[in-house]
Amino acid sequence: MEYYTETLPEHLSEGCDKGSWKFRNARFRRALCDYMELKWFSCSGDGNCFFEAVCLLLRSVSIHPDLTAAQLRADVVQYLRLCTGSTQDLPERICLEMSDELSEPLVCSTRGRLNGAKLNGFVPSSVAEYLDASACDKVWVRGMHWLRAISYLHEVRVAVIINDQLIVRYIGAGERTIHLYKFDAETHWDPLLPVAYAPPSPVRQQKPIVTFQIDSSSDSDAPGTYSVSFALYSLPHTVTIQWNEDLQE
Repeated sequence: MEYYTETLPEHLSEGCDKGSWKFRNARFRRALCDYMELKWFSCSGDGNCFFEAVCLLLRSVSIHPDLTAAQLRADVVQYLRLCTGSTQDLPERICLEMSDELSEPLVCSTRGRLNGAKLNGFVPSSVAEYLDASACDKVWVRGMHWLRAISYLHEVRVAVIINDQLIVRYIGAGERTIHLYKFDAETHWDPLLPVAYAPPSPVRQQKPIVTFQIDSSSDSDAPGTYSVSFALYSLPHTVTIQWNEDLQE
């Protein structure tokens, strides 16, 4: 249940009090990354940003490279369910933090529903209902318990930096540390990756290459049976087409 903070140098905030909010955020983030030898990577704000960011961070330190955001959400929710009723220190702390969320309406980036109720704006009445809702795709998550669960499940220390706050919050313990960045305290999560790590480029789907060869068993202008051979990508296929007078113009 480790938690401690580290103060960042004040020079990181220099020049961050002028200009638009977007400019101030970018300037602070850039100074932070230079100081900590990290690089910022933008995750889409679709409600799954926390899990997408953590998956990328785990991959960057060679932990579960094939883990998806959907599977990570399911794994964390399952662990949080197991915490209920436990008398151990970490699960007890997690249960208290989950209970604190029961008065807060959830945010969902889709028109998803839980037992007929809209997830966006849904206020859970119990921890079980809170976890049922949080298990749904594109429901935003907040609270320290999600970070504690990540630390416990994957044996990493989780560092969180919030825009314009000269504090690094460290949650949990582990030989490896992953860093998350938030442009405000309530909503979006982005990963801060090691400078040397290069995220894989999105795989572009290859356009199909199709070639045809037609052989007929009769005169091409007359009814007959035609064998059509073609290759889709590199895979050969052959189909037979019956041509009759009714199909002729």
